[in-house]
Amino acid sequence: MGAGKAAAGEGVERTTMRRLFRRWAGASALAAALAGPAAASPGAQDGAKKVPLDSVLKGSVARLDGTAVEVRYDLAEPAQLEDFTDYKAFQLEASWKREWYDKALHLNGTGSVVWKAILRRKVEMEFDVRLKTPRDFGAYLAEDRQSDELMVFSVFDQFFQNKDRRGSPKVHMICRFTSHAPDAGGDFAFRYCSRSPNPAVGTQKPFHVRVTREGVDQTMEIDGAKMTGNDAWPPLRGLRPGFYVIDSEAFVSNVVIKGDIDPKWAEGAGVDLSLPVKAKAPVKPAEREPTEADLAARQRVDAVRNGSESAPALAPILGNAALLESVREEAAKAMEESGDLKAVPRLVSVMESEDPVARRLAGRVVAKLAGKSFGFAADGPEDGRRRAVRSLLDWIEKNPGKFR
Repeated sequence: MGAGKAAAGEGVERTTMRRLFRRWAGASALAAALAGPAAASPGAQDGAKKVPLDSVLKGSVARLDGTAVEVRYDLAEPAQLEDFTDYKAFQLEASWKREWYDKALHLNGTGSVVWKAILRRKVEMEFDVRLKTPRDFGAYLAEDRQSDELMVFSVFDQFFQNKDRRGSPKVHMICRFTSHAPDAGGDFAFRYCSRSPNPAVGTQKPFHVRVTREGVDQTMEIDGAKMTGNDAWPPLRGLRPGFYVIDSEAFVSNVVIKGDIDPKWAEGAGVDLSLPVKAKAPVKPAEREPTEADLAARQRVDAVRNGSESAPALAPILGNAALLESVREEAAKAMEESGDLKAVPRLVSVMESEDPVARRLAGRVVAKLAGKSFGFAADGPEDGRRRAVRSLLDWIEKNPGKFR
């Protein structure tokens, strides 16, 4: 079918895929309920009082500016999964289960879930995932109804590649499932927007994924390795992010969704986007009393802020796991406020620390001072972190004048 003609990241492949979707007219009662996005939402009845967005969503609404929203899911409690409903993205009949398990969404078998809210124009979703089996898992963007259009971000693809060309390499791909293609024959076809075999993803260890769509452009990053694609077909009517598995098992955690809330969805859900929301900040345990070392570190932070000491001197504080996390956080803020690029080389060793707090703070400060992250994910797999640090070192070597 021509799958061998396209190299990684190249343009259009033509492959007809039949009976993968449940048509709108033949949708089950469940799909019909899902198609009415406000069906189970409080305040959706005529005349009912409108409520703020955080009354409808179980995730933490970290930001709401007009229609621009950011919602975070640490999945610390099972109730957050109420924001992800079952959705039959593909017409594949098989058993599956979705459940909360140890701060993660556990997906097992063949099935999919979709976010309850509808976005428009642009969307960004990032998450951590651990594959228990090396088989099909990915994210997707559905329309505002159960329909024949879908944008798929396949993190591990076996099923669709085998439909295209049996035994072909298992790759990451961005593709559009559409009925608009000339060769769809009144049914469905998929079009590759981008494909890549790298980076290789394994099992058991989590890795970080970020997917975006804005207009006709989309990206997928896996541990900082980025793919881009362009979708020439008619715009999707709404953007609903979700996850799928096909004969696979995966654990999804630390989900962040950003985008523009569709006002029509908000209206139907009984949501007034002008009402303020209360961010659901995670509860942190009380800190211990500061030690002499903590107090000395705070004095160094103050010295940097008043200009009597330079920001690079605070790098060891970020990497010292024996200090209070609040002290290390203040040191990171002081380094960011300084704007001193000379601190960047001093943070390389901290980014390589075994302490996740040290890595997180160092990576954040480097991104702030340098203006880019180099693909560094503090909680990502070790090989991905090594690649990011190598990229940072290359940048330092090529720009020596920035650090004088």
